[in-house]
Amino acid sequence: MQPAPSAPAHIDNNLVLSVVAIFFFWPVAIPALMNAVKVNGLAAKGEFAAAEGAALQARRFATAALAIGLVFWTVFCGVTGCGPLGPPR
Repeated sequence: MQPAPSAPAHIDNNLVLSVVAIFFFWPVAIPALMNAVKVNGLAAKGEFAAAEGAALQARRFATAALAIGLVFWTVFCGVTGCGPLGPPR
């Protein structure tokens, strides 16, 4: 008889990070959000390895969306002069 898989104490689903990433670069943040939503369901079924994999994918996509968004908005505001340091009126 095989021992039952031990459940991790808590698997962070990275849902908050994924929601925040939507405001930076939504095309990459949507897969992050989809993976983040899967985590709790997989953990409830006892599929802890799959839940941890989905959580890792959610974090990777969300981090990529944040990085791409920050670079995009920095370049965009630098070129167009938007924001408080924009061109004088």
